[in-house]
Amino acid sequence: MRIGKIRRLALAVSSALAVLLSTLIASPAALANPLDDAIRQLDKLEAERSAIEQKYIASKQRWQEAKDEYQQLEIDIAEQQAEIDELTPAVVWILTMKRQTSAGSLSVDFLFSEQPDDFLAKLSTASSVSTLLDERLALYASEQARLEELEADYDKALAVMEAEVKEQRKLLTAAKAKEAAAQQVVVRLSAEHQAALLASQLANNNDQPVAVGKASPKAQAALAWALKQKGKPYCYGGTGPSCYDCSGLAMMAYRQVGISLPRTADIQAKVGKLIKRSDLLPGDLLFFYTPVHHVAIYIGNGLMIHASSPSTGIIVATISKSYVWARRVA
Repeated sequence: MRIGKIRRLALAVSSALAVLLSTLIASPAALANPLDDAIRQLDKLEAERSAIEQKYIASKQRWQEAKDEYQQLEIDIAEQQAEIDELTPAVVWILTMKRQTSAGSLSVDFLFSEQPDDFLAKLSTASSVSTLLDERLALYASEQARLEELEADYDKALAVMEAEVKEQRKLLTAAKAKEAAAQQVVVRLSAEHQAALLASQLANNNDQPVAVGKASPKAQAALAWALKQKGKPYCYGGTGPSCYDCSGLAMMAYRQVGISLPRTADIQAKVGKLIKRSDLLPGDLLFFYTPVHHVAIYIGNGLMIHASSPSTGIIVATISKSYVWARRVA
């Protein structure tokens, strides 16, 4: 009897172990280190947030271009309206004369009427008074048509600005949602793992890094300027001086040495000379993800400086696994 109970107990323990083992095999995540799992989740969320960020920057750029066009059109429209206003009295007189005077006597009536001096000055080159009048009417119609074109372009520019503002709000909301999700990943970690995560993120920021490699003077100067921004916060669409996004930092670093870079990382990734990872020099631009939506500046010894994310700001870090290629612009 007692032996039967022992056998039943052994069977129950074996069954429980089998269930537990099958669960662990079916779910490898159950065996994963919580910190490693958190880092994987954070990397994924950061890749998604970074992609949204570049769309946001592109939208801001389109908005700025539309705004510049809008402001120029305001000037053009005012100038065009002034030209039309200057032509209007003469056109009104011409139309009145055409209604009151027959075609045959129009020339005689015109010669004896009081008109602006510019009309009389042009009589010497016009084949007839009627031709001059028709030319003036045609000019007025052309100027009026040009004004209508400018006003249509003005309305289009305004519509683009309004659409881009809506797009930016949507993208910013999506990016903030990714930030919130990342924060939740961190919050779920133990205090010990949170401290370890922060230490890993800032591991290379205790000392001022030194550029390693013989780069051009301009590349060295751009890198030196970028390193002085270390510790400043990240901000969406930021080009300084108080905060930056990744492509804003790269753009402004090279602006200091007279080199103009495009605004977004994906377009920056097409500028300059493609460089092998083994040939990297300080100041080279490093690009990440496919398609590209993040950029950093190489320091040397596998280190880079970049506007990392809203949570870490501008930091020095090792080149991450999402690296795809590099470009040399100086």
